[in-house]
Amino acid sequence: MIAPNRSRPVRRSLLPLLVVLATACTTGALRAADGDAMDLVSRSFLRPTRTLITLRAPPSTTLVPIQFAAADDTVLRGTLYDRAGADDVVLVVGGISGNHTWFGPYADALATAGFDVMLFDPRGFGASDGDANVATLVADARAAYHHLIDARGYARERSAVFGISLGSVLALAIARDERPRAVVVEDLFLPAEMFDRLKARLTKNVLGKLAAAWVETTLLPTVDPIANARAYDGPMLFVAGSADPISKPASTIRVAKERGRPSRVWIAPLAGHAPEVLLGYDLEYAAQLNTFLRGALRASPSPHVAVRLDPTSSRAAGIARIAVTSSAKTVAQIAVSDGTRFAFAVHEVPAGETEVAVAVDFAPRHVFASIVHHFTRRANGACVASASPFAASMARYASFEQRFDAELARIGRKLASDVAARRLFDAIEDDLPEPRTIHAAVRPRYARKLAGLANVLLESNAGGSHEFALRVGSFLPEHPDAWTGYGDHGFEGGFRDAASADLCARLAPVVAAAGHADAASDFERRAAAMKP
Repeated sequence: MIAPNRSRPVRRSLLPLLVVLATACTTGALRAADGDAMDLVSRSFLRPTRTLITLRAPPSTTLVPIQFAAADDTVLRGTLYDRAGADDVVLVVGGISGNHTWFGPYADALATAGFDVMLFDPRGFGASDGDANVATLVADARAAYHHLIDARGYARERSAVFGISLGSVLALAIARDERPRAVVVEDLFLPAEMFDRLKARLTKNVLGKLAAAWVETTLLPTVDPIANARAYDGPMLFVAGSADPISKPASTIRVAKERGRPSRVWIAPLAGHAPEVLLGYDLEYAAQLNTFLRGALRASPSPHVAVRLDPTSSRAAGIARIAVTSSAKTVAQIAVSDGTRFAFAVHEVPAGETEVAVAVDFAPRHVFASIVHHFTRRANGACVASASPFAASMARYASFEQRFDAELARIGRKLASDVAARRLFDAIEDDLPEPRTIHAAVRPRYARKLAGLANVLLESNAGGSHEFALRVGSFLPEHPDAWTGYGDHGFEGGFRDAASADLCARLAPVVAAAGHADAASDFERRAAAMKP
């Protein structure tokens, strides 16, 4: 009999400890912004935030604070959106940054559609105990799922897991082991490819190399999205933005194709990383989730479309010919890709079989279809996806920002002088839209851009400065602590901006002097909330 080789399991059990030792030896005490100690690997990947955003309950929904124990008894916390009369539940697994309160907009969309929703924080995030750690992310997510099933009594066949960004690979790991009824993943990425880009940070000494070896031999196989998607045989919805600069949609395509089972794929044209798909396609996003989850959890019938690329179309650029089979007359988005580039077309398709042609400037290799729920029919009968209010507002802001920056450059990019500030104000005043015409997630961009100018004009007491400052103030969120949106640097939770806080502090006495005590108090409240 050959004696069992016990050296490898022992070495692997020590490697997580060596990760911490490598951190201590090479970098000293690495800490997150909120003071939590993290090992070197975790510090390379995770950006936890302790500050919680105020969540607001949709109609007929109660927010229930929850806490439960992880596998090692670390206390984890979160929020359950308890929808009146709902039996179906969706566990939302978040990304590398923030905490569970950042994902309130996703829970709002799901709860409004009639589902219970659970948001939670892994250790070191939000109000959960412990230090953030990549080695325990899967176990913490699994503990959250067990809390729903074992402690709260939801049935597995009425449960779904929804992973966003980093949460997408965690959701697939849960799906492999726990078998929820349905899985949704958004902004999926391939962890092994990401780690290859980060490995140089670890492998500068022996301990760092051991830490990297632990990641490659123990952690990455656990969260391999291709293997986990293949192992899961339930219904899956893949969501991605075609212009995502972080999680390239090619990763979504690869996993969806290599899964080897029929899957629903929705790729949002021109959308970037989360939450841009949600914000840019708010109505369509909610419809895609609702239709998929109702079909999976409640067996609610809905039209479905299957597509197949004509093999002759994949030989060269030109026209991609797609065979379409639809269960009913409907409108479908046909997305054709070579793995990185995309072409989109929206077509009305009859019940049964038909052929659709899509013009492409690449050799097509993959084709996907999804039902389009919100579209506009033109006079010639053609269907186009409905414009998103967010996308329209972003286009207006981009035009405004370009004009603002050009005028600022022309006057030398200095606003310290009254004359320069007044010249800039005169140049852009007519381009400033009414706040109510701009999507709420885009308004703070205007405020950030204009708050400094408004402050200079208030100091100078120039004519019209008070009116302009109040107008800029109208672009600020009413509840900065509860605000989530797409800011200048991606997904943001809580609105923080020093110039905007100063502006509110300046406006408080102005409106108080005009006899508006309530408005003055409101500006003081927002000034305190917006301080970085």
